[in-house]
Amino acid sequence: MKKSLLTLAVATMCLAGCGKSEDGIKSKEFEGQEVIAMVGNTPILADDIADQLLYNAEGAELIYSELTKLVTKLAYPAKDDIKTSAEVQLSQWKDEVKTTASTNGTTYDDELKTKLAEEGVDSLNELEKKFQYDLQRKKLEDQYWTENKASYYENYAKTALPYHVSHFLLSIGEPGANYFSETLTQSEAKKLSYLLDDLADPNQSFASIAGDSVNGSADTGSAKVGGDLGIMDIYTSFVSEFKYSVYMADYYLHQYEEGFFEATPAIYQEIVKTLKDSDFYANGANYIPYSVAKTFKDNIDGVDDSSNSQVKDKTSTRFTAANIIFQNYFNNPGLNFIEYDTLPVGLTKGVDYVEVKVGPGAGEVKNVLAKDGKVVIVTRSSGLDSSSGLHFILVEKSPLESDAVKYYSENDNDDEYTSFIEYYGKDQKKDKESTLKTNVKTAIEYGSSSTTDYLNMDLFQKYYLEKESTITIADKVKTLLNNYLSTKEEIAKETANETVLNSVNQYALRLDTFDYYYTDAHYVPVTCIDAKVGNEKACIWDNNAKKYVKREAE
Repeated sequence: MKKSLLTLAVATMCLAGCGKSEDGIKSKEFEGQEVIAMVGNTPILADDIADQLLYNAEGAELIYSELTKLVTKLAYPAKDDIKTSAEVQLSQWKDEVKTTASTNGTTYDDELKTKLAEEGVDSLNELEKKFQYDLQRKKLEDQYWTENKASYYENYAKTALPYHVSHFLLSIGEPGANYFSETLTQSEAKKLSYLLDDLADPNQSFASIAGDSVNGSADTGSAKVGGDLGIMDIYTSFVSEFKYSVYMADYYLHQYEEGFFEATPAIYQEIVKTLKDSDFYANGANYIPYSVAKTFKDNIDGVDDSSNSQVKDKTSTRFTAANIIFQNYFNNPGLNFIEYDTLPVGLTKGVDYVEVKVGPGAGEVKNVLAKDGKVVIVTRSSGLDSSSGLHFILVEKSPLESDAVKYYSENDNDDEYTSFIEYYGKDQKKDKESTLKTNVKTAIEYGSSSTTDYLNMDLFQKYYLEKESTITIADKVKTLLNNYLSTKEEIAKETANETVLNSVNQYALRLDTFDYYYTDAHYVPVTCIDAKVGNEKACIWDNNAKKYVKREAE
């Protein structure tokens, strides 16, 4: 009874019977109180409804639901096209019920009763009305999105940290393997060697390297489009090593720019602070000397030959020179840059390499490998899927750049500017526009109660109160609805941020585990590379130090 009474009250309150007065509403009164509905001779008072909204979550949800339906039906009445589409949908639905009944060996009537219950209705007529409503709602949402998408894109670019990224994946070992003890096969070592040469070649673009038909990226899907992965935001399900290395790269590339960090979104600051507190980042980002990378290929021969072990009394390929280099410089789950410790001739500053400040003031500057003017980020992931391996990443657009909002929200044909949509050219432009729209909506649904809640309140407050004046809602009810939706939104945002930060904390723990378990005890020092089997200076395990050391001649 309470539910039906509330539904009736909402309908009476919102339909055209409540005309406007100078202060927005004209209504009846009973003993000095506002009447919003009558059941027979019994008045339903606004204060009664307000109390239920204030103290009864079920009542607030019901009024919200009824208002949503009313607004939708008023905005898009069920005209012939909608009715026809709903009839077709119902006919198809009935055919599916018949097929299910035949498959299950049940009667049509029994199956019909079950399926209607699953749809939340009691009859075919109600189901047809539901289909009509869904079509009306779709039209309304399409209209709303078209008129308001600019503000959503802007909010998305500022809060969801969308990075447009490309990558080259070099698969290593089996998915899920323990990367503490991972080694390269000779084939993998050769691929890494070729890749390092290609990345340092100013005549090759990142897209051509990733898309190479022979030695291209192991991620064949993105390889077809030059390694492009599209948008990665805080809600994208990328492996943590990939995602958070990108975030940390932005920090270490700009950390000494005045006001940079303070101007970043709060969620970004929390992510960076959490990871900076890990032992892995105690000394900042990891830099791989290019001179070491260049000598890597000189040590590939024998990588599968246990007799070429560089460590005395060890026969595992883990202890060959190439794998010692791999373990020391490439095999870690954090952020790595490749540093030109000796700058090759012929490279262009800002295109093939970028200067990165690693200290305040004049400070030290490192020349870091770049492709197409973008720094190459390196990280190692060890997942249970095909993403396991070495990732070489380019950030095509960072959300922290000054034109990020424009990049994601506008289609700009200016020859001097390329937006996310224009980036793909005519062939893929429409698909990428649809992808961007989906990403934005998904982020809204993660970071708020839902797109629908935003839509409903905007409709209540803008379209049908200000524009068309089709319905009128009492001020106290509007206030309570606003409070109700604001609370939902706040809870949803807290939940979304908590999910993100839990992921960051788990990754930080993984970094600390790696830093302690691997670097302190399990890697073989680079100084062991010049040791030979049988040589008294060969590296050995020091049981007291719990690590490998280079034994001096006796």
